[in-house]
Parts: sequence; C-alpha cells; structure tokens
Amino acid sequence: MTRTLYDFEFIFVTKGTLYIATDNIKYAIHEGEYLICQPICQQYGYNSSLCEFYWSHFSYNEVKNNPKVYTNQNLPQIPYPLNSSKIFLPITGSVPKQERLIILLKQLQDDDRRYKNLNLNSYILTSALSELYSQIYLTHSSNNDTYKNSRLYSDILDYISWRINENIKVSDIADYLGFNAKYITTFFKRGSGMSIKQYILREKINIAKAQLTDSHTPIGIIGLDLGFSDCQSFSNTFRKLTGQSPSSYRNTYALSKEFHV
Repeated sequence: MTRTLYDFEFIFVTKGTLYIATDNIKYAIHEGEYLICQPICQQYGYNSSLCEFYWSHFSYNEVKNNPKVYTNQNLPQIPYPLNSSKIFLPITGSVPKQERLIILLKQLQDDDRRYKNLNLNSYILTSALSELYSQIYLTHSSNNDTYKNSRLYSDILDYISWRINENIKVSDIADYLGFNAKYITTFFKRGSGMSIKQYILREKINIAKAQLTDSHTPIGIIGLDLGFSDCQSFSNTFRKLTGQSPSSYRNTYALSKEFHV
C-alpha cells in the first residue's frame, strides 16, 4: 500500500521491526526506535512487518510553528538553550527512556478517544516530542566527559546492553574487556557518577517499566527475562528504585488497552 504523506508523521516502535520507506529511502525501525517521516513524500511498506507501534501525524503548515528539515550543511547548534521553545530531533534514532515516552503516548491515545480535542492533543504530542529531545540532548552528566567519550566507557555500556537479560557481574565485564574488575569499577563511577551495579539495575528497571506499561506479560516473567533469580527479587529491586511495586506501577501507568496499527 502506497500513499502520499502531506503531514509529518511520528512513529515509535514498541515491538518487532517496521519496514517502511519514504520515496526511495528505506528504513528498518526496530523495537525502541522512532522515525519522523516528512512531507511531501510517497510512503509505503517495502517488506512484511510484524510489529506494534504508536504513531501520530502533526501539521507543518502553520507559520508560527513551522518545522524545518535540516541537512548536514545547515544543522543548528544543539542542544538549544534551556529557555528556548525549539525542539530538534534527528529523523530516526533510539529512544533512551522508552517508558517515559510510552506514558505520554498512552495519554495522547486515551485523551483523543475521550475528548477529541485538537488543542489537548497538540499539547500532549508536543510534550512527547520535547521529552524525546530532552532525553537525547539534555541528559548529559556533569561528570568528566573525558571518561564518557572514551572507548572503554562505550565498551562497558555496549556489553551491558548486549547482556541486559542476563545476571551480569562486574567480573564478567572485566574478563571480557581484559581489565581488572576494580579498575573498571572505579573508571565507570568517575564517568557516570554511579557504580556499574547501580547502572545495570537502573537499565533493567527502565526496561521493566516499558514492558509493564505496554504489555500484558506477567510480572514474574518480566523479572525472569531480565535476569532476576525470582519474582520476589525483581519486585524488591523494582520497589527500591521506583517506590512502587511492579503491579502498582502497571495499574498507575497502563491507562488503557493499547491500540496498534
């Protein structure tokens, strides 16, 4: 199916992979990634997609808030000053904190069905796009950037990302990277302001939050899939980091049954 796209379209994939093209550019948008399609273009699927995603169109023809598409030759200075009203987003990329974006998109979905109010929808979608901009550009640590920009720091993050569903130990990371465990522990904390163990638990819980708000997977299965030894261990860790039990968090933020296209 092919159509002419006359608006901007924001797509956030929460499960599977979406194979979509705009004119002659083909994208494979995986779980946890987003795409902004820009007008005017021919939009079509180029491969079978088994996926779930949130999507919303937004206008481009209001002079006051006219979105601009930049090329590599005229990229703006980012991040913008904190008092700026502008938002800058790459056309596609990963969503660092998926659960925060899901909550806003669920609210947009629920309020649209409930009120059908264009102003309310515009505010919530703007909040979602602003949240994504903030995640990408405004979450830099005040710690020493020399550490965060180093190859070793990136390798540690990559290892954790690859093995996030396992019971990761600092000694495993050290052995894989060929460093002393004490050395990488000290190195990572200087760069991030937290221990490796704290970072791993935080990432696991962030993934759990997204699954709790955007799926019906049993809580115990979510915990086991993230490398916790049992449901109790997962629940205790979740409560310690969020102040809520997994079931309470799900009841609070799972606003309504998801509708996906």
